[in-house]
Amino acid sequence: MPRLSITLVLIVLYLFVSCSDQNKVIKNLELEKTVNRIKNLLPLNMFEGVTLIKVEYIDTLLSMQMEIDENVCPIDDWQKEKDNQKKIWLMNIANSKDDDRRTFEICVSNKIYINYHFKGKHSLKEFGYVMTPEEIGIALKNEMTPYQALVQQIELNQNALPEDWGNGMTLNTIELLNSMVVYIISMDEQSYKYNITKKFSDKFKSNLKKQIRNMTIANEVRIFADAHYGVIYRFIGNVSHKTYDVIVSPEEIAIEYEQYLQKIRYNLRTN
Repeated sequence: MPRLSITLVLIVLYLFVSCSDQNKVIKNLELEKTVNRIKNLLPLNMFEGVTLIKVEYIDTLLSMQMEIDENVCPIDDWQKEKDNQKKIWLMNIANSKDDDRRTFEICVSNKIYINYHFKGKHSLKEFGYVMTPEEIGIALKNEMTPYQALVQQIELNQNALPEDWGNGMTLNTIELLNSMVVYIISMDEQSYKYNITKKFSDKFKSNLKKQIRNMTIANEVRIFADAHYGVIYRFIGNVSHKTYDVIVSPEEIAIEYEQYLQKIRYNLRTN
């Protein structure tokens, strides 16, 4: 379930402290110091199968290089979705707050471009995209409420469906129901090795919480937490049509996300 870990990138960008033009030498020294500090954290697992391996700030370009393990995330699928990924990134810029927002304003005022570069670990295939200062500036003018950000995130994710999750599971659609985001997943009961039972539910929920703590789906979780929404993963057997819900409440989402942030803060303090 590949999703960009925007929150991690926001925290990284927050460290890029800027000064006025008359202190340009000091600003660049501070940026270099911050980049070196981030380098001490590398490699960083952005989400399953994708690792941040390099960060550079040169003149007016902030570059982030990602390595994609094609055994987990097919790089061709990623390349097809790069326009959608960029839209999600710009949406999160629009909804950034406080120090994060000020950082993007600094990027605009200093005409700093943000470059994402992806490279296959095995195939060595490469692709990327760039956020221009103009695009960042337009995004900043389109600030959204947490609910508006959630709705737009769901709409963008819908564009990539259906999505093969492997092991006979396919994500077919995403819906909003009361205070929950509902993922509708069909299961090929002949190829899937587990039955849809409480044991399956507990294991899936445990793995989901682990993904949050390990930065795997941090961007989605941030949006859910801000909007006070929970998640329902609704599995439907393709033969029996049996339905089983795995539920993560809004309160659980908030707790897991706070633990994720504490982990990030600790890593930044100790490196």
